[in-house]
Amino acid sequence: MSDKLTPLDAGFLEVEDSDSHASLAIGALVIAEGPVPTDREFLERLSSRIRFIPHGTDCLHTVPVDLAAPTWTADPNFDPARHVMRIAVPSPGRLQDVAATVAWIMSERLDRDRPLWQCWLIEGLEADRWAVLTKAHHSLVDGVSGARLFDVLFDSPPESEPVGDNTTSTSGTASEKSASLYSTFIGVSTAALGAPVRVSRQLLRRAAGFAHLLGDVLTPSRRTTLIGPIGSQRRYATANVRMQDVKAICSTFDVTVNDVALACVTGALRSLLLHRNEDPDGHSVRCLVPVSVRTPGGDVSPHNEVSLLLPFLPVDVPDPVDRLQVIHERLSRYKRGGESRSGHFVTTLAQYVPFVSSAWFVRLAARVPQQSIVTVVTDIPGPTRKCRLMGREIVSIYPFVPIAVRLRLGFALLSYSGQFAFGITADYDSVPEIDLLPTFLESELRILVSAQESSVREPDDTTESGP
Repeated sequence: MSDKLTPLDAGFLEVEDSDSHASLAIGALVIAEGPVPTDREFLERLSSRIRFIPHGTDCLHTVPVDLAAPTWTADPNFDPARHVMRIAVPSPGRLQDVAATVAWIMSERLDRDRPLWQCWLIEGLEADRWAVLTKAHHSLVDGVSGARLFDVLFDSPPESEPVGDNTTSTSGTASEKSASLYSTFIGVSTAALGAPVRVSRQLLRRAAGFAHLLGDVLTPSRRTTLIGPIGSQRRYATANVRMQDVKAICSTFDVTVNDVALACVTGALRSLLLHRNEDPDGHSVRCLVPVSVRTPGGDVSPHNEVSLLLPFLPVDVPDPVDRLQVIHERLSRYKRGGESRSGHFVTTLAQYVPFVSSAWFVRLAARVPQQSIVTVVTDIPGPTRKCRLMGREIVSIYPFVPIAVRLRLGFALLSYSGQFAFGITADYDSVPEIDLLPTFLESELRILVSAQESSVREPDDTTESGP
């Protein structure tokens, strides 16, 4: 295992260093029922399994003025007790109360003098429930490698699988956590400095996709209140729908799970814009959709291995079914055009130049207000069957995606045992209406389910009314 961070891994650190309001940790809220384990029980579980997390006992070693990439070094004073915290939510312990606690915890940056992860035991939930919030820096894990945290916690290591049918993945695995916009800029700025001939040939093959991706990055979205400066505090909300309903929609309209998820987000953002008396223009919401580029069946590397798509979400389309079809067509066109691989290829170019060049470019780019990307929608691999945590049944799992670089909203998706969960992250000051978004998301899915059921009944009605 390499102890050196890749340019993409280090890019998350550089963006965080350049933006005092960014905290680039990803997370998952695991809700279980039954008695809350004691601190001793929980520490014993972590102590016996933490070695399975790559660099779980390592801390960062950086080089002055970024002359070389950061490396992972063993923490000589590692103590799992420093990484486990306990907190209680206010009575009555509703999910909204837990979400407020999650937002507070995830707003705080991790201590870079320690291994970059935490586990929070959250007690006081209604219906005799409790929760664990896992928190890890994006430079340490991404969506696929971060799923190993489930292996550490759960009683028997579950097999994590993609949210849907891998339709936003070029390799057959799930899409990953949000990719940094400025990691793309790293490759753009350094490509001209020279690379091996094999890289140049790949660049020529991907020229069309690369040009389209670069155009997306540099083309600003129409101005709305969904993009702009953000503070350091966050809001968090959750929504939950049935995976059975999502799959029925996919089957009837010949679309993918990711298409349905994006359609729900699109409908929710359209409703939010209308709620704010703003025009839902077709070029007002460009979305960052991370794409896995891992090799199918290969070892899960701890490094971030991700590309991206940057489609406009059709918030201007009033009909939910029409929105779903437009999203399906746009994503299919992006994948045919090669954009889904081009983003990853561009970021790898930074490996062929001195680290100091890419690091300082990311720092510079992070200080320039980007005007293109408005939100991020990413899916996380989740267990497909019921799991238990220290003998207690896990009821639900909700993901958390960080926001930065003027993105005021982010959406993470995770499927677990027949559930399809949304985790919504928002800037505290600019999105006070976050509690409306779960309602908007669930309402959008209900409309699609109703359209799906009507579409299924229509052939039967036609048959019965025939001669």
